[in-house]
Amino acid sequence: MRKLLLFAMLQFAGLLCYSQTKTSVGIIPFERSSNSRNRNESISNDEKTLIEDAITDAFIKAKHFTLVDRSNLNALDNERELQKSEAFINGATVEQGKSIGADYLIRLGLQDYKNDGVVCKFKLTLNVINVATGELRNTEIIDVHVGHQGTKVAAAFGTAAAGTMLSSRVPAASMLASNTSSAGSMVGSKQKALQKALNAVADEMDDFVAKKFPLTFTIVEIQKQDSNGAVKILIAGGMSSGLQRGDKLKAVYMKDMDVDGKKLTRTVFLADLTVSKVEDDNFSICLVNTVRNKIPAMLENGTKLKAIQTNENAD
Repeated sequence: MRKLLLFAMLQFAGLLCYSQTKTSVGIIPFERSSNSRNRNESISNDEKTLIEDAITDAFIKAKHFTLVDRSNLNALDNERELQKSEAFINGATVEQGKSIGADYLIRLGLQDYKNDGVVCKFKLTLNVINVATGELRNTEIIDVHVGHQGTKVAAAFGTAAAGTMLSSRVPAASMLASNTSSAGSMVGSKQKALQKALNAVADEMDDFVAKKFPLTFTIVEIQKQDSNGAVKILIAGGMSSGLQRGDKLKAVYMKDMDVDGKKLTRTVFLADLTVSKVEDDNFSICLVNTVRNKIPAMLENGTKLKAIQTNENAD
């Protein structure tokens, strides 16, 4: 009886581990001036901190990230070689990223900043660095303008070389609400103008996180199958990850490939999934909607299958 109980406990603990893996992200701070506001800069250190906090909040809200402590990233802020090229990432910086346990580093860039208390505008760039490969994974550019005629924000996704066109839109009125929290020595009107701009940025950041870092869960087992293959499967993700009944996912597996002497990992599609039941914080049941016959054989062969959220909801 004790052996059976111990085996059951170990098996449950093993399943639980599937749902506890989080992506570690380090957000490299802006370079700081020795004074609160350098007379050669149009932005203060307090304003830089507010922008950094807005970026950090988007990852915290997503619930499937571990954020590297900002104090551990100070050394990365001093890697000025990082600023010289969008395509080449300094090797020492990547090694430092590995040493602090980051899966990805996000380098922030800021251009054309202006905040006079009435008009607040700037162009924010986020470069996502894959620490494992040392390569620039993708880039987002957010162009925001708060002024007399409301708030406008435009975003471009992809890589800097892709030349993606910006498409403007006006956010919902609720995004224009000001935040009354204090920010050091900032003047009240400037703080409110910046907060309106950051409210607009927040919506773009939510989209960025969802598209570039989709929720990924391990497919644990088949719950039901018939002669055509898997009907229902169990995935290691539940309420704690924000999953809801009707959410759409894709079953995939990772295939390692050698291309021109370089090892690459390809994500191969298997089937469309729909969450039919969220059991608890850690597990959910999904219906297999397409290509049901491949999943049983691959699980039996020990292939690690994943379910990736597609950010689409059922009608």
